Amino acid sequence: MAQAIGSRHGIFHGPANALCLAPALRFNRPVAGEEIARFGEALGSEDPIERTEELARLSGYERLRDFGVPEDELEEVAEATAERAGAKANPRPASPEPRSPSCYAASGSSAGAGAGRAARTGEMRYGFARAGLDAV
Repeated sequence: MAQAIGSRHGIFHGPANALCLAPALRFNRPVAGEEIARFGEALGSEDPIERTEELARLSGYERLRDFGVPEDELEEVAEATAERAGAKANPRPASPEPRSPSCYAASGSSAGAGAGRAARTGEMRYGFARAGLDAV
């Protein structure tokens, strides 16, 4: 997410990662819980996701809109994110199935490459919104 946002909107590497780390950790927690817990140990925190959000806030990084990312471009940013090599190598692939009752899942058929891209886009966009990073 950070690379797609940074390159599209001119956000430097550090701030982009500060904004995107917690949502990425949250998204991957179901399949990388042990690794995230070890990261928490390194941070000296029992909740590494909350700690990364706290550190981002302390550094002045809270929302994408604060960096000029308009809400109506989140879908395009999410699509660009899903197409990047890093997203394809992510430990938890995006899919159209909801991960929780509140999870945003892209609508559309399950057939064809376009449906897979729409699903990844939906989950990535959900990741932005879920983290309070939406541009609203």
